[in-house]
Amino acid sequence: MDLNANQQQVLDAATEVAIIATDVKSKITTFNSGAEKLLSYHREEVIGKKNFTFFHKAS
Repeated sequence: MDLNANQQQVLDAATEVAIIATDVKSKITTFNSGAEKLLSYHREEVIGKKNFTFFHKAS
């Protein structure tokens, strides 16, 4: 198992906490299963995105 896969498994074990990481250009690089559960987005939908406004629902 490579280091990235191992790190993803650790992050995905935290299912009650949203863990989201970005790179220096503000693109989402990590989106764990807790984030998927709490925000109702699949990681494939958000990895590589730069605009965080889609997390906020309109009033």
